[in-house]
Amino acid sequence: MRASWHNAVRSPVAFTGVRINVREEPVGANSRPAVAGKSVREFRVGVLGDSLTVDVQNGNAVDLTLLTVAYDAGSKSAAQSELHVAAKLTPERLAKLRRSALGATPALELAQGKYIVRFAVRDNLNGEIGTVEYPLEVK
Repeated sequence: MRASWHNAVRSPVAFTGVRINVREEPVGANSRPAVAGKSVREFRVGVLGDSLTVDVQNGNAVDLTLLTVAYDAGSKSAAQSELHVAAKLTPERLAKLRRSALGATPALELAQGKYIVRFAVRDNLNGEIGTVEYPLEVK
């Protein structure tokens, strides 16, 4: 399913062109400190390897963009992060990727409140998109 990148992250309908899973991670020691009144939240996004396009002719290249947006109770964007992942994989790394997932760790800085955090991954080699949402309460 192809769609505008930013429309996909706002859509109430899940996109399944790229399969992803998300979990919240403890904030790492190397994370940046939050500004007063906010806290940093980190997530682990796994992009399932068998749903990715690999450009074998170009050295086993993968090229993804991950957009993370937290929406507050009024459906307004409270924070967002965008990560780009491009790599050429060794044959060993490609075999491991096919059996598991490619990981990324986006972080958001949020004030207290309840949010719906939406994650969208675009496979830049074929335009496919996957989305998932994650309910989050920051205390």
